Amino acid sequence: MKIVVYEIPVGCCAPVSSPEEAAFKESLARLKQDGAEVEVISITQSPQRFLSDPVVSEITQKEGRDAFPVTLVDGSLFLKGRYPAYEELRKS
Repeated sequence: MKIVVYEIPVGCCAPVSSPEEAAFKESLARLKQDGAEVEVISITQSPQRFLSDPVVSEITQKEGRDAFPVTLVDGSLFLKGRYPAYEELRKS
């Protein structure tokens, strides 16, 4: 399973971590231990990746930043607007 999360930080200069984001980062670590391939892409660090992925590019153009974070599993849209829980990703 390959999980790719596209995110737009809320802070202008540095990402602001929330409890939900911290829990999600822990979930990603568990998924990696389970053998999943995991990648988190920030628009501030890799804006070209947002444009090069057709699913994410369309969401960005139609819905804007409120649709983020966007999670893809094996290239397909899994969830948008919030970080998924570990259990949700394990079921995918």
